[in-house]
Amino acid sequence: MIKAAFFDIDCTLYSWANRRYVESGVKAIKAAQKKGLKVFLCTSRPYHSMYHFGVMDLGIHWDGWVACAGGVSCIKNKIIYEEPLDEKTVRSFVKLAQKEGLMMQLVTPKSRYYTAEKNEYYQKFAETFEEPDAPVHPYHGKRVSTMLLFAPESYDEEFKQAFPQLSFFRFHEYGIEVTDQPKSKGRGAKAILDALGISKDEAIGFGDDYADITMKDGVGTFVAMGNAREEVKKEANFITADIDDDGIAKGLAHFGY
Repeated sequence: MIKAAFFDIDCTLYSWANRRYVESGVKAIKAAQKKGLKVFLCTSRPYHSMYHFGVMDLGIHWDGWVACAGGVSCIKNKIIYEEPLDEKTVRSFVKLAQKEGLMMQLVTPKSRYYTAEKNEYYQKFAETFEEPDAPVHPYHGKRVSTMLLFAPESYDEEFKQAFPQLSFFRFHEYGIEVTDQPKSKGRGAKAILDALGISKDEAIGFGDDYADITMKDGVGTFVAMGNAREEVKKEANFITADIDDDGIAKGLAHFGY
């Protein structure tokens, strides 16, 4: 019996091809929740980003969420798990970025902000990823879950040499995520399941991209969308239909919902 389900957002719940949340998926999640399934978001987006992306306005009463690719977990409105960066390290990293004239995004458990005004590198990044706007202000020592540096690959070596203790994940030509350790959506999901007394075998996760493979660290069944990358499909326990071919609805139906 599946008791909990975790859903990625981009290209899993939200179709970028049609720029909309797929109605059949939303209805299926609502129906499954009425039957007792606990439903959670599980995204690489920070909370501020997913909130302003409309996923909280779908009429689904989410039981919680995993944000920052596993760096923060929340049940209802209570944060129950997080992996914050060291304050001194963040200050030093921001200082080096400023020295190089680079813009950064700092993500806290429930907010995000930029350390400088938008520049050409950010504009290139924004051509691919549409992000809700966020304020610009200096780092003041509040907990930071992840950092995002807007810069081309030519800067990577300098920052990696200066901060060998950090984990760097370049996911865009002008965007590199920086954390204290490689993030795992599964680790974030496990924290939620442990808090609720739900076993790994009673949980399922839906995703499409590389970061979603890490859901397998926390859930017993990983479902790849039909539109998922081939590498992701190879790691899946089950492959459902394409997002725009009712993939979420068909996947939930396959597992009894």
